[in-house]
Amino acid sequence: MGIYLFSRKALLEMLNARPLATDFGKEVFPRSIKTHHVQAHLFDGYWEDLGTVKAYHEANLALAGDDPPFDFHSPDGVIYTRMRFLPASRVLGATLRHCLLSDGCVVEQGADIDRCLLGVRSRIGKNVRIRDTVVLGADRFETDAERAANVRLNRPNLVVGEGAVIEQAILDKDCRIGRGAKILNRRGVKDDEGENYVIRDGVIAIPRGAVIPDGAEI
Repeated sequence: MGIYLFSRKALLEMLNARPLATDFGKEVFPRSIKTHHVQAHLFDGYWEDLGTVKAYHEANLALAGDDPPFDFHSPDGVIYTRMRFLPASRVLGATLRHCLLSDGCVVEQGADIDRCLLGVRSRIGKNVRIRDTVVLGADRFETDAERAANVRLNRPNLVVGEGAVIEQAILDKDCRIGRGAKILNRRGVKDDEGENYVIRDGVIAIPRGAVIPDGAEI
């Protein structure tokens, strides 16, 4: 596994060859050796194969550790992320340990967050507990009026509601986790799926825009 570079012409030729291939390592490369110029370059820097939910989960959480496998804060090879012009994040009397916190987040009082990544515009309610979780955040801010309307409609706000408990999970963008909801996989299920969640290798993934009602448990 690694990083592949193709000319547009060569890539189209390989992908359109018959029979059609679905895997680079098992199909595309072996049969292209005789027909194209293929060259390997040794790379000994940081890279991870993110081909599974568990691999994606573990690779992200590793970056929040004391000794991350890749240092974003190094003066060598500075990483420039896309400028979003978001406000600084606010942490209101919460406890965060081994976390990466993106711009535009609000973490309310009493929240306890351990070994997590919080994406842009993540809003974490009061007394929430989150462990070993990747929260991808939201594409927009909700207004105070929208949050008030959500309460009247019994609809959770973006992103994690008051008193929720979440462990070993991935929350995709624009999820709505209700107040007191529990995303824990207490039974230790390896693979499962429902209307608003998927479990792979024991990791719970909440799809983009999914709603977990108040008090629900996964």
